[in-house]
Amino acid sequence: MNPSHFVFLCRDFRVLAAGILLAFGLGFPHARGQITIVLPDTEDLVADPESLVESPHQGSHASSSKTTVDTLTFLTGDQLSGKFLGIDRDEGIRFHHPDAESPILFALKNLHELTFAHAPIPEISESLIMAQLTNGDRISGNVIRMDGEHLILKTRYAGEVNILRSALTRLLPASSGHLLYAGPGEKSDWVFQNTGHANTWVFRDGVMRSDGAQGGVGRKLPALPEQFKIDMDLAWRGMPYIQISLMSQDARNPHSGSWTLMIHGENFRMYRQGGIGHLDMGNVQVAGFNAKQKSKLSIRVDKPEKRITLLVDDVQAHQWQDPNGFQAGGENLIFQAQQSMPYAISNLTVSVWDGKNTPASASAETSDILELVNGDRISGKLLRIDGQTLKFQNDFTAFDLPLNRVASVNFDKSRQTSARLQQSDVEARIFGGDRLTLALASLSPEQLAGDSENLGHVRVKSPHLERLHFNLYDPRKKTLGEDSDF
Repeated sequence: MNPSHFVFLCRDFRVLAAGILLAFGLGFPHARGQITIVLPDTEDLVADPESLVESPHQGSHASSSKTTVDTLTFLTGDQLSGKFLGIDRDEGIRFHHPDAESPILFALKNLHELTFAHAPIPEISESLIMAQLTNGDRISGNVIRMDGEHLILKTRYAGEVNILRSALTRLLPASSGHLLYAGPGEKSDWVFQNTGHANTWVFRDGVMRSDGAQGGVGRKLPALPEQFKIDMDLAWRGMPYIQISLMSQDARNPHSGSWTLMIHGENFRMYRQGGIGHLDMGNVQVAGFNAKQKSKLSIRVDKPEKRITLLVDDVQAHQWQDPNGFQAGGENLIFQAQQSMPYAISNLTVSVWDGKNTPASASAETSDILELVNGDRISGKLLRIDGQTLKFQNDFTAFDLPLNRVASVNFDKSRQTSARLQQSDVEARIFGGDRLTLALASLSPEQLAGDSENLGHVRVKSPHLERLHFNLYDPRKKTLGEDSDF
């Protein structure tokens, strides 16, 4: 039967309406042909939730980890559940819906996202390293080697991946035990104070953005050690007015008990709140902060010393003391927009800290920056990585370091390049948090194949795919909350 010949077996009138919608609304300029509606006997009219077209307000992220069917989301916001069969760049995506007798063919130009039903458990390696790229891609694997031109990682989902060095912005070795969390990650990793706030935060290209509406978003962090630090890049428009709550007992509610940093203009006020008792720990002004519109923040907690230290753009701004200490705290982090101004949070990391506030002596604008586990920062050039050994050169000498002593490497911005945007680009999201942008060549239930100026030709094993984003640069994505000029 021709794929454009639809037969819908309608279990109830909602599915009948969905069938008509499928024919004339979603697909369909791309699936024109005969449509047959089959009504079964009345005793068979039992709704099957998995066969219904889901409400676009549900969102694919909320249920992607539990779903037993693949889900197509269109640029209109409509969703369709069923089974993914394959993709041809010229013909489109083949998809089987439970109420269709034959596979349905959809043109790629109207697709937003394909969410896969499978959910493999990511493999963990002690020698893993995470590479962050200029286009927001994130790739984790074991280091094979690195030289002046390329970094080669062996990944669990694509074998060896050859990354252009000029496309690298940062390396984060997990083997040091220094890094506890790197994000912001995915929207599904976070919780919202109420359902009305869920759509006010957009997660894309390694950035968590608010759309200018008030609302809070939080998440649970890994077990926090006695000394840890939270680093981030914060951008805003207008006058900043945002709260950052640390060690909250509830990811949705900072009033359950937390230490909260309120940023309002040039004022930074720290206070303890909620069930652990209220304490105003004091305010400090950071001259010129309001006008920056973007800043690097580092919040450092020393539990034994009962102290919180704030660094703004690598300069210590203030230290706050809590005489009661932090033993009553939880392990949740919350961001709350306090007024209708847009915010963007990126390069969010939580890591072990040695208690030292090493002053900044290096910038990644014109050199590579090596940050060690003990907090030391060294500027120079990363020469190579062989297995678990890194070779670095500063102004005085070249030296070797084991990777487990390295907290991060930030690469020289003056040498970074960005891959050109391709109309056929798709964004592959991998279980475990990795993502790759590739010009789509083919996709089957077994493998995704694509090309990138950053990576060359890449083949990803489909069982590792969590979802796939299409039409990355289509302005219609803004209506889905998946894109932002900010």
